[in-house]
Amino acid sequence: RDLQFSASAPAGTKLGLLQVNGETAWHTYDGISWSPGEPSLGTMQAVQVDVPDEPVAWQTHGAPDHNRKPIVRAITGDGTHLAGTTTLLELDAVGTPMNIQWTKNNEPIPGATQRWLQLANLVPGQAGRYAVTLRNAFGIENSNPVEVNVHYSLTTVVAAGEGAIGVEPSLPTYPPGTEVTLTAKPGEGLGFDNWEGDASGTEESITIVMDGHKTVSIRYLSDNQPPTVAIVSP
Repeated sequence: RDLQFSASAPAGTKLGLLQVNGETAWHTYDGISWSPGEPSLGTMQAVQVDVPDEPVAWQTHGAPDHNRKPIVRAITGDGTHLAGTTTLLELDAVGTPMNIQWTKNNEPIPGATQRWLQLANLVPGQAGRYAVTLRNAFGIENSNPVEVNVHYSLTTVVAAGEGAIGVEPSLPTYPPGTEVTLTAKPGEGLGFDNWEGDASGTEESITIVMDGHKTVSIRYLSDNQPPTVAIVSP
């Protein structure tokens, strides 16, 4: 509808109408008339009024995110996550009403049409680049993709004796398929016995493949302590 200002509105008053493309169309009041023309306010359209010598403030006729092309502000929940955990991708966007479609590696995800996307009990196959496509009567917006990585954890334990375990590469978490070399580092006066858990053998240096969460332990013995012997019944 047309806007009406009282006769006391000061010359130089400016009124900005938010347009569909996100830009603001300004109209200036000289005390008698508007330039370049009298503004007309649409339903649910955002308005900014700039009065000389007064603070600038937004006033809205309805919600400011209506009647505009969708705009993606952010997608949260991306990053590196451990296998078996759950992450929630959440969309922050304006431009309602709008239709939402999540994609993974540029392919639509069936049924993923909400402002959030839950990835439960993560497995490596869920890793990828996630994005959203937003549509309404004013246009289409494609978000930049966010990366979701699914990694495995490695836990090392010295189960007996004193010493350490060398880990190469030493990372907080490991991408699937990473080869990790473990090296026995017994304390002074101790010898190496054997590896246990998700590794086995008596070699001082072994290599494991990260195809799941791994826990590897080691035993160190004093030089005069006999090694562990496993007896298997025939």
